[in-house]
Amino acid sequence: MRTQLRVLVAAGAASIGSLLVVAPALAGNITTPSTNPFTVPGDTTGAPQAFTVTGSGFTAGQQIYVEQCDGVAPTTPGYQVTTHCDLGSSPSAAIADSSGNVTFPAADPNLGFTPFKGVSPQGQFNCLAPNDATPSNGLSSYRNCQLRLSSNNTATTGDQAFITMTLPDAATPPPATPEAPYAVLLPLGAVAVGGGLYLNRRRAARHAA
Repeated sequence: MRTQLRVLVAAGAASIGSLLVVAPALAGNITTPSTNPFTVPGDTTGAPQAFTVTGSGFTAGQQIYVEQCDGVAPTTPGYQVTTHCDLGSSPSAAIADSSGNVTFPAADPNLGFTPFKGVSPQGQFNCLAPNDATPSNGLSSYRNCQLRLSSNNTATTGDQAFITMTLPDAATPPPATPEAPYAVLLPLGAVAVGGGLYLNRRRAARHAA
């Protein structure tokens, strides 16, 4: 009897172990923005504006974070989140719903994500638009900075997801219409007035004749 019980326990443990092995690990996805790279909206000065971020594939009820990282690929050997991502860019954590979905609404004062441009909040690296001048601050500069969504913004996770962002350039003003110098316009105006008086006198002389 004991032998049979041991066999059943061993078989049950083996079955549970096999289930754990074949069970797929959760992998996060960024669903909004839906393009990669994503062009970040900006105002006329080139300042980045907040945009909504949504994700899926996370553990229900888990805290999920969004933050901005430099342009180094997370698969690079020795990659460290705290070095290549800036915690100061992260708003409050959002909670994944029962389906593993998470949302960071652009207009939410606590959850809204606004990318930075220039030096990162903690002074770790520069994120630049395509035509920005490179700052002379001794930091590495990237024009392919990334958005990261994960369950831990201080360590690499199996559910982390990235997209590349293209930060906005300042709007190019329309070309200005060249203005003639006042010193040039003044003589031209005098010539026009003088010519008009001359023609009027000639017309008056003809009528008198």
